[in-house]
Amino acid sequence: KPIPPQPPLPSSITFGHPIIAGIGGTGFEESIRIDPTNPNRIYTSAPGSLSADTSWVWHSLDGGRTFKWVVGAAPLQGKVTTCHGGGDSEIAVDSAGHLYFNDLTLANFSTARSDDFGATFTCSNTGVPDTAVDRQWYTIDGDPLNGGSIYLANDEIGPGGVVCGTTPANNVLVMYRSPVTGLEPTAGIEFG
Repeated sequence: KPIPPQPPLPSSITFGHPIIAGIGGTGFEESIRIDPTNPNRIYTSAPGSLSADTSWVWHSLDGGRTFKWVVGAAPLQGKVTTCHGGGDSEIAVDSAGHLYFNDLTLANFSTARSDDFGATFTCSNTGVPDTAVDRQWYTIDGDPLNGGSIYLANDEIGPGGVVCGTTPANNVLVMYRSPVTGLEPTAGIEFG
């Protein structure tokens, strides 16, 4: 019996032209976020190192074709705020276009918010009430400056219970919310 003709295969998947975003930084553990108010505005960040006290944030205004340090970055260095850090970094963008940046110091998180697309930042070097924190993740519900919330989940080192009598203590997963009730001006800067 003859085999019926098969439909043509779809064209194969290909990659576009690579875009370098991590110029001046080490570029590992990079995060990327698209501004929901303008899909051509894309942010990316990468940690430097704790000893360098530097992490970087870049932005693209052309849908990811090119990336440059955000305007508030120090020339020839790229550090975006006076906040300490250089460990893991995390960014987020809310529904109103505010940019949030979080940098790890191991003692705490340096948390920052930019209301002008990265031209300036307001920051805190003690963004959460706990210490010995690690690996952070953001998620946002609406506009934290106008009734919404930004949530920060992270690993907290050592406060968990002993397991099977073999470990001195375990890490726990912690989640914080900002703004702390009634403190909308501190949204994304102070968490509780």
